[in-house]
Amino acid sequence: MRKKGIFVTTLSFSKQAHEHLNSIDTNIALIDGLQIAELMLDHELAVSVKDTYKIYRIDTDYFEK
Repeated sequence: MRKKGIFVTTLSFSKQAHEHLNSIDTNIALIDGLQIAELMLDHELAVSVKDTYKIYRIDTDYFEK
């Protein structure tokens, strides 16, 4: 039976934490605050749209003869 786990923090994991996981025979995923925020945005979990912006570009085909 393979050992697995997840550690979650709102901050970040130290270099030593990553090194320790590489030295043991356990599959542990580390999820830090930045990854949590990205997952929340990707899955629209506990977030809402505040503003939207239109970005325009010039349609050069319009000016061609």
